[in-house]
Amino acid sequence: QPVNIIATSIGTAVAMGVVRQKPGQVNKIILCGVPTRDLNPGDEVYYEPLRTFPAENILGIQNENDNHGSFAEAEKFIYAFNPKIKILSKPRWDHEYLYTEDFVKFLQ
Repeated sequence: QPVNIIATSIGTAVAMGVVRQKPGQVNKIILCGVPTRDLNPGDEVYYEPLRTFPAENILGIQNENDNHGSFAEAEKFIYAFNPKIKILSKPRWDHEYLYTEDFVKFLQ
């Protein structure tokens, strides 16, 4: 059966690996706290499935001033793959992603 994935931090890259291997088994994806400042040159290859996975089934959530990558940095990074992906900015200064209400709303 299709599954939904909620991934945080470097888990966002791992989630993309699942999508690459089993695209037909993933229904929706929520990417929280994409660690743009922690990625090495070439690591963007892990996020290539963002180009082909339906944008309406992906939600990005990034804290405005996340110390691992700001909202502006994550937005630029994700939009390079697909500018149709919706990304929410949250007014936090840390790398915590406890947005249960947003998760439930998107996954319904």
